[in-house]
Amino acid sequence: MMQQLSDLQFLKYFISDALYPRYDQENEVLKDFYSQHWGRFTELSVKADKILNQEELIKLYVVVLYLKCSIKLKAKTYSIFIEAYRCYLNEFKSVLQNSDVIEPLFIYGFDQFNPFAQGHPFEQYEKLKKQYTRIESYTSIRGHLKKMDFFKEQQAYAEYALQCLEHMNQYDFYYKDYGLIDLKIWAMALLVLFNQQYQASFLVQLLQQNYAMFDADAFRILTLYCEKMLQQYGEEIFIEEARPYVKQLIEMENVKRRASETFGWKTELGLDLPLADWLVSLWIELRNEGGYLHIELQDDAQFNWSVYFYDRQLDRTHRESFFYTSTNPNSVLDIPYFADYGLIQLPVWLKALQQQGYDFDLENIKITGLKKKADKQKVIQWLVSPFKH
Repeated sequence: MMQQLSDLQFLKYFISDALYPRYDQENEVLKDFYSQHWGRFTELSVKADKILNQEELIKLYVVVLYLKCSIKLKAKTYSIFIEAYRCYLNEFKSVLQNSDVIEPLFIYGFDQFNPFAQGHPFEQYEKLKKQYTRIESYTSIRGHLKKMDFFKEQQAYAEYALQCLEHMNQYDFYYKDYGLIDLKIWAMALLVLFNQQYQASFLVQLLQQNYAMFDADAFRILTLYCEKMLQQYGEEIFIEEARPYVKQLIEMENVKRRASETFGWKTELGLDLPLADWLVSLWIELRNEGGYLHIELQDDAQFNWSVYFYDRQLDRTHRESFFYTSTNPNSVLDIPYFADYGLIQLPVWLKALQQQGYDFDLENIKITGLKKKADKQKVIQWLVSPFKH
């Protein structure tokens, strides 16, 4: 039926009362319809200015913003799109989440807290959009750490990134009740850390906790950034005024690292691992293809250890980490909690699982992250020790 609609009829249907999104409803009809016709919608949205009048075009762009469609904007319709963005902010401000606004704030230059700001001209928008697209392509902190050269080379955007951070810091909307800090916010912070004009004052503000979005728990990622910068470029990457603050940040994180379970574990076993930047993975199969146990241990004081146990016969799992335990009754195994034993008692926990009928293949334990064969033997001997009696 939709194929029979003209381009005008098709676009007008998207902005009709039947589909047009409203802040006080789920808008599932719109979402379902878009999922079926996204290709045609995306294609027509680019040339909609030749099909719709200005009022209709603004409504269509509100739909584009609501659905988070990626369309290529044109200079001649950019001001209309900005007007649509203001309408979107006004209509949906009561239900917006920070993930809805971080990108528009960065590339258009305003959000619901300063909706009457002028916004960026089209030429600046194009540059910021390209920059944001590159930043968005990094899907983890480790991705940032692997691409430090990129952030080092983008100092033309450091001052603007700092302005965005300072704006977001004024509103708890950007950090309250969300738990994890958005990766794009971390990317902005890394841009500022590389800038020698701002890095010292930025570090002072961070250490004094004047950035509400970066609390003391967030220091670990800032520390990883600073450590990687020092490792890759030497201390000259920081101006002399900033170096004491970098040292203070790293020392604060090292205190947490030394207090972690994995630090106690590697110390007790006498493993040749550094204080920071390591990850050890243990993989133990159940005999007869019954499943497997995978454990990751690392220096990170917050993500210290994680456990994943899969029972193939029951098709159920047990997920547990230093900060999280899966509690879904439909998929969780009825086994003792690893956290009740603690890392150093991992072999005792394995013994308890064996007594519940789990037959681990302890002769073929796989270990990654340890360079020395002697260290691997130490870990294996530790793991099998309760099974020798």
